[in-house]
Amino acid sequence: MTSTVPPRVAMNALFLHYPFSGTGRYLIHLMEGVGLSREVLSFGAAAFPPDRTLGVNVARLLATPFDSRSRRLAKVWFEQIALPSAARRAGGSVAHVPYFAAPLRPRLPTCVTVHDLVPLVRPEYRRTASERLYTALVVRGLASAERIITDSRASAVDLRERLRIPIDRIRVIPLGVDDRFRPLETDEERAWADSVLEKREIDRPYFLYVGGLDRRKNVDMLIRAFARLRQQRGRDHLLVIVGALRIGDSLFYHPGADLDHLGISAAVRLLGRVGDDEVRALQAKADAFVFPSLYEGFGLPPLEAMACGTPVVCSSASSLPEVVGTAGLLFDPKSEDALVAALDSIAGDADLRGYLGRAARERAADFTWERTVRATAAVWDELAAGR
Repeated sequence: MTSTVPPRVAMNALFLHYPFSGTGRYLIHLMEGVGLSREVLSFGAAAFPPDRTLGVNVARLLATPFDSRSRRLAKVWFEQIALPSAARRAGGSVAHVPYFAAPLRPRLPTCVTVHDLVPLVRPEYRRTASERLYTALVVRGLASAERIITDSRASAVDLRERLRIPIDRIRVIPLGVDDRFRPLETDEERAWADSVLEKREIDRPYFLYVGGLDRRKNVDMLIRAFARLRQQRGRDHLLVIVGALRIGDSLFYHPGADLDHLGISAAVRLLGRVGDDEVRALQAKADAFVFPSLYEGFGLPPLEAMACGTPVVCSSASSLPEVVGTAGLLFDPKSEDALVAALDSIAGDADLRGYLGRAARERAADFTWERTVRATAAVWDELAAGR
């Protein structure tokens, strides 16, 4: 027996607390993109209230016995007990967990979005006993999820090979790119972008990196390759790095010591966290966006740069070729020589930069949030109809 009534989707909305993370953006696009075509019942966690600047409301904030004692335990209780129970009581017909936090005992047909398998692929992300225990918990929970959505074919392969998830339970649904990421289109926008560069003391051609500084992002190799580019190839570019710096955690790389040792401190701008509007200006004016990551479940930063018409020099690891395709220069992220050669070729060839910029924008147009939401809603319909 199948259902023709659109499902009532009970949504885990915890990541409204982290709206500027990749998962937070994904969640917001799902909630806003569905509109009136589906009823979404969103549940947040009282210990992780939604960011007040969003203007996005949740149906209910769920309390746990640990809210005032341990946020870590509060999160687990919310995911495993509070949310499944509340979703059932509220009359949901399907549940969606938009990140790797599958409940062991779902009360409704459930789909889980696994953006990547970082904790399994990279052992340094499960250093402590609590991290290992949590990873084991959510991996076991996948056995009860009727559908698993992932962002790339590479992650689907990881799910099959590492966790033995049957292919018929996996749906590959690529992410989209925000409309705000686009080329500079008017004299006023170009003047604004120039003012952003002036404020950041960027006074010559530059390469740009945007993303985290955890070790798998491979920024240390980018720093070394950039130093060689200047010293061996005579390039006078700057390197601009956007991303939060973390001190005292071995999981994260801090460039300071390497910049001093390599003698390139004056040629590198460490900007820390930067808002999306300013990132757009930095992307649109860069000679190239460089992304040397060793592992990604998808790769939003290079896609956002491509949408701005910026040439991309990108790692060939994991999912990234699926995003960049032939519209960028791909290199082996374990080869410093390959990155130096790619940066040198793009720094010295204006025609190549123009070609790659046009190809990047054309490629990025294939990735829309409308498609992501439509494909995700189809998964909800499958579950509600018992297919």
